Amino acid sequence: MDAQLAKYKAQISKMRPGPSQDAVKRRALVILKQKRMYEGQREQLYQQSFNVENANFAAQNIKDNITQVQAMKAAHKDFKKAFKAKELDIDYIDDMQDDMMDMMEMTNEINESLGRGERPPPANWRKSLSCPLPRIGGRRTLTEFFFAFRPQSLRRSGRRGRVRPDGRAGRP
Repeated sequence: MDAQLAKYKAQISKMRPGPSQDAVKRRALVILKQKRMYEGQREQLYQQSFNVENANFAAQNIKDNITQVQAMKAAHKDFKKAFKAKELDIDYIDDMQDDMMDMMEMTNEINESLGRGERPPPANWRKSLSCPLPRIGGRRTLTEFFFAFRPQSLRRSGRRGRVRPDGRAGRP
């Protein structure tokens, strides 16, 4: 249609005014009216297509919402059932926590008793730790004492790094 309109426009510009030019103008007007009618129909089809797609989208959203509500109902039912169970009873949980704390305290007491050895520590054990320890030319602090008597595997070698378990110097 655009090609026909361009052809008629070219003919009108070449022709002299008169009845033949008017006939070409009428044919061009008919083609132009058809073009506008087709464009209007095309726009209506586009609008109808848009409306159908929009309705499909809304229907799909409704289906998705129904599915979500059903899932929420099922989850709600499961939650209710789970909270009725003994494992989620707050009093039961508190009692279990108290029992665990009591057992931990008993375990600590047992470990402490086993770690004492054959004789109990002296009554003034804190004072005995801060007493001066013999050292050539002065006093030794408790930290120096422990570092002086630690096992060979924990001592630093002459080189940089720690002593390896196989006895060589360097990083393990």
